[in-house]
Amino acid sequence: MVTLSSSPNPATEGAAVTFTAKVLPASASGSVQFNDGATSLGSGTLSGGTATLTTSSLSVGVHNVTAVYAATAGNAAATSPPVTQSVVKSASSVTLSSGTNPSTAGQSVALTATVTPNTSTGTVNFSGLGVATVSAGVATLAYAFPAGSFTITASYSGDSNNSGSTSAAITQTVGKGTASVALSSSVNPSAVGQPTVFSARITPSSATGVVQFLDGTTVLGTAPLSSGQASLTVSALAAGTHSITAAYAGDSNNTAATSSAVAQSVNKTTSSVTVAPSPNPSVLGQPVTITAKITPASATGSVQFLDGSNALGTVPLSGGTAALTTSTLALGTHSITAAYSGDGGNTASTSAAVSQTVNKVPTSVAVSPKPNPSALGQSVSMVATVTPGSATGTMNFLDGATSLGSETVSSGSATFATSSLAAGTHAITASYSGDSNNAASTSAPVTQTVAKQASSVTLASSAATSNPQQSVTFTATVTPNTATGSVQFLDGSSVIGTATLAAGVATLAIATLASGAHSVTASYGGDANNAASTSAPVALTVKTASSLALKSVPNPSLSTQSVTFTATVTPSTATGSIQFAEGATVLGTGTLSGGVASVSVSPLAVGAHTITATYAGDAKNLGSTASMVHTVSVPATTTTKPIVVGGGGGILNKEVVDNNIIDKTKLP
Repeated sequence: MVTLSSSPNPATEGAAVTFTAKVLPASASGSVQFNDGATSLGSGTLSGGTATLTTSSLSVGVHNVTAVYAATAGNAAATSPPVTQSVVKSASSVTLSSGTNPSTAGQSVALTATVTPNTSTGTVNFSGLGVATVSAGVATLAYAFPAGSFTITASYSGDSNNSGSTSAAITQTVGKGTASVALSSSVNPSAVGQPTVFSARITPSSATGVVQFLDGTTVLGTAPLSSGQASLTVSALAAGTHSITAAYAGDSNNTAATSSAVAQSVNKTTSSVTVAPSPNPSVLGQPVTITAKITPASATGSVQFLDGSNALGTVPLSGGTAALTTSTLALGTHSITAAYSGDGGNTASTSAAVSQTVNKVPTSVAVSPKPNPSALGQSVSMVATVTPGSATGTMNFLDGATSLGSETVSSGSATFATSSLAAGTHAITASYSGDSNNAASTSAPVTQTVAKQASSVTLASSAATSNPQQSVTFTATVTPNTATGSVQFLDGSSVIGTATLAAGVATLAIATLASGAHSVTASYGGDANNAASTSAPVALTVKTASSLALKSVPNPSLSTQSVTFTATVTPSTATGSIQFAEGATVLGTGTLSGGVASVSVSPLAVGAHTITATYAGDAKNLGSTASMVHTVSVPATTTTKPIVVGGGGGILNKEVVDNNIIDKTKLP
């Protein structure tokens, strides 16, 4: 049989544990195998029935260890009951030390924890400041403390073989760190108004708080720290040299500090000027506005405007612009410049020259002839007006391309009179010569109409009435008597003849006018200078020949009968009256009606009467005469007696009845 014992039990991890196996019989020889469960721990050779095994490799925990005796000649194999071997963790200890004590705030301090046994693994917690891994029994933590006093311990976590442990406390004394400031400028030298960034870098970079930037003793501004840096952009530094510093106020861990001064040079901004006159070109006396623009637009001060070397005036800047208006520029070309005076932040500068051309004043001319239209030979007054009214010089008046004459311009106008314009249409212009200040110009043409001289015609006739084939002379007198040309004579609308004027007179003799009423006019056709005209009509009547037919009723008549004499006039339109007479004795007068006039007379004496009817004529008809023999017989008696005719005493077949001879042969 085999029995097994261990010592020590329990044992600490890593400590040597001796297992002792006793085999009965004690004379047994051979070896014993020691097993931890199924794991072989090793073997021991029997001596006097005892075999031992010492090991330090048992891990922490409970181990069921058995001893197994292998059979030999004479002894059977046997295994001991298991022995419960407890292995506990080894006790550890920690020693804490500070690499720098006292230290300054922000300074990295190496905290070192030394763990015993040095085979310990695991981690060490440094009072919550951080955890470090144990390596070869040592754990180290670098930590930057703020200012103050800190009690620190190192707590070892233990591992599978070693128990945890805590060091004795140490006191870490931390004073404020000594800060330093480095100051830089983004651009040096800079220009006035140019943004310049001043950057302050604080050491240590963990410093917090604000940095104040100063120009000498003048505070430029304050900026907060971020990652140990603060910056301030400044654009308002005046021209010159500035001593710029950055003052750190410090914080709970860092002392205040001020940088070395940076000499910041601020140069004046180089300015530039442009100049622009308007209008350009201009005319004499016209206001010209000269505008200067300065770069930068923030420039202040004033601008002097010059015409060559002649100063025109000085104007203060406003918004980077200055303008001068002048009306005094003389004729010609001017070299205009603008000279900027500069200011505290900007250099003086002068623009490039700009040529300003000043031309003569443009003029305009209007011409007005009066009267218009005019008559031939009438004086026409031509008034030319120049704008501006201050213009002087001469004015040439033209009829088309023909110069009529020139006059001096006075108070902006000139007047020319002429009566030599021919009849017709004239394009009248006025051409202004210009003067030292005013440009020449010509008016628009004005149409001047010169009417022909009015003429008049009077017409006279040599007779108001005429007989057929009677020559009548018509005389046309034309006014003015200088008129030339011809006169046409018209009977109504029919031309009856044409005659040439001589000393204003034209005549026409004509004998071919038909009977009747004629309205004769004289039409003057005009000439180059005289207008046509027509006379008032002259009435001429060419009388018509008339004829009379005379009869009496009864005829023959009795000495006891009244007799009616009737005269018929041809034409029947004749008017007036008919005088009936016997010799010098007027029997009576009858008024024509329808071409017929009658008169009744008392019984005439027996016998033959020669009766005459006389028509005196009228406005259209010539007079005429007709005669007849009217016989008056004795009234008839009751006695019939033959009439003896002839010397032979023969009796005709006739009777005398009431003193009338009756021809019986004529009786039925």
